[in-house]
Amino acid sequence: SSGGFLEIAKLATAQFRSVSIPPLLFFLLATVTQLALGLVVLLRALFRALPKGVLQISFKHPKRDLTAILLYGVLILGVSYLYDFVLLKLGVHIPPQFVFDEHLSSQFGFVLAAAVIGAPVFEELFFRGYLLTIMAASRPIFGLVVSSLIFAAIHLHLIYFPILFFLGLVLGYSYLKTKNILVPITIHAVNNLIAFLILLGQS
Repeated sequence: SSGGFLEIAKLATAQFRSVSIPPLLFFLLATVTQLALGLVVLLRALFRALPKGVLQISFKHPKRDLTAILLYGVLILGVSYLYDFVLLKLGVHIPPQFVFDEHLSSQFGFVLAAAVIGAPVFEELFFRGYLLTIMAASRPIFGLVVSSLIFAAIHLHLIYFPILFFLGLVLGYSYLKTKNILVPITIHAVNNLIAFLILLGQS
């Protein structure tokens, strides 16, 4: 799956398991990163006026927004599944699925909240609500592409870079179309929840 927070955790665990560093530490580090990204926006909002159009929230078109969440969410899940299928058919090595060991099992509530609430909220506040809005002010396509590239790169997962880039594009497009940050947040949260449940079932 392409869930941002979970992909960081999977990669970190696969690469550093031999060093015997508790996986929970990587969840903590990833969570701090998510918080830092979101706080950049929130602190700026508190102590300095945000540029026009940043962090837009709207409840004027609930039917349109719900339709966008459904359509873009299904699109992301479908493309993610297809991408994994193609990798398997090509014989490309996919890093081992994340294992919930005793450390993470004891912090199940924290892990779930960080993956399904923390990552979607703070990543979307920064990448779509702030960065994309500023970069797309004069050149929408440029802003959408560049902010999505940064979003994919920051996850440090080479194999899933294309799908993370696609995820960034869809989330960014959904925000530009609806002008409602709650739309990409919800899509991101549902995507991460599904990825979380799949990984939990495989552990």
